[in-house]
Amino acid sequence: MEMFWQDIRYGIRMLLKAPSISIVATIALALGIGANTAIFSVVNAVLLRPLPFTNSERLMNVWETDSTRGYVRGFLPKLCRLARSKS
Repeated sequence: MEMFWQDIRYGIRMLLKAPSISIVATIALALGIGANTAIFSVVNAVLLRPLPFTNSERLMNVWETDSTRGYVRGFLPKLCRLARSKS
C-alpha cells in the first residue's frame, strides 16, 4: 500500500511540474467522457428503450408522395382516417 501512495505523490509532483500538459489532458478527458455520455444517451433513448405505447409494433407513419409536383408530405389526417378505416 505504501507503493501506491508513493506513486500518487509522484504523479501529483509531475502534474504540478507541467501544468499546461495537465490542463490539456484534463480537457481531453472531459471532452471524451462528455461525448461518450451524449452518444450513449441517444443510443439508449432511440435503440435500447422500448417505446412508451402498447402494441408499439403496430405504429405506422403515413406519407403522401406526388412525383409530378416533386414533393413529399407527412401526416395527412385524411390519409390517417382512410388507413384506419381499412385496418
